[in-house]
Amino acid sequence: MLAQDSADEAPKKKQKKKLRRRGCIICCNDVATNRFPRTPHRGAREHGRDVGFKCQEQHLHSQIEGTDWDKISCAQWLDKAAKSCRESDEKFRECSKADYSWGCFMTTKTDGNIFRCQLCEYCYCVVCEAPMHENQTCEVYQAQKAEREQEIQEQEHLSMEQVKNISKPCPKCKSAIMKDGGYDQMTCKRCKHEFCWLCFAGYNGPEGIRYRGDSCHDKSCTYHSDNLPAAQANTIFPTVNRAPPI
Repeated sequence: MLAQDSADEAPKKKQKKKLRRRGCIICCNDVATNRFPRTPHRGAREHGRDVGFKCQEQHLHSQIEGTDWDKISCAQWLDKAAKSCRESDEKFRECSKADYSWGCFMTTKTDGNIFRCQLCEYCYCVVCEAPMHENQTCEVYQAQKAEREQEIQEQEHLSMEQVKNISKPCPKCKSAIMKDGGYDQMTCKRCKHEFCWLCFAGYNGPEGIRYRGDSCHDKSCTYHSDNLPAAQANTIFPTVNRAPPI
C-alpha cells in the first residue's frame, strides 16, 4: 500500500509547452517568439522585434569588426537589401497582405497563375494582379474589370457635366458653386467672396458694387443701373445693399 502511495505521489513528467513561432525579417525563417528581443535598442524601436537574436548577433559582429562603434547601423537594412535582391528575380512574388517582407519564389509552370502566401494563405492571381477570381478565367475577369472601369469613367464624366450645368465657378477661387434659389448676390463658402450670380461683378473693394453702385454690373446684366428703374437703381446710396448675402 505504501509503495502504491509513493508511486502515486511521484511527480508527473511535465509536458513541454509548444512555443509560438513567427518569421524573422532577415533570414525569413520561423523562429520561436522567445528568441526575439522584448525591448530592442532605441534606433530599432519600431522594427527591432522582427529580427531574431541570432540574426541580431551576426549583424552586430559584422558591424563591430569593420565599423566604428558610433556608426553601427540597424539590422533592418539587411531586410531591405535582401528584399531588393529577391525582387530582382522575376520568379519572386511578395505577399501584399503580409505585415512585413514576405513572399516566395514561384513559376507558372509548376504553380500556375495562383500565388498562395505560406504565411497568411492569401491567394491572388499573378497575371491579373488581383485577388483570386475563382470560377473565372483571366480573360473573363479582365474583360469585366475593363467594363467596370469604363462605367466608372462614364459616370464621373456625367457627374462633371451635371456639375458644370448647374454650377458656376467662383470668380476668385474657381471652386464650383451651386445656386438653389434666393437672391443673385452670392457668397462663396470657401473664400467668402461676394459676387453677382449673373455677371460675376464683385461687391467689395473700391471697384465693388457696395462702393460704386449698380453701374459695376456688366451692362448686359439685369442689375446694371441702366437696366433698372430709376427708383431701384443703387446709385445715390451705393453702400446700401438691396439683397443680403446668401
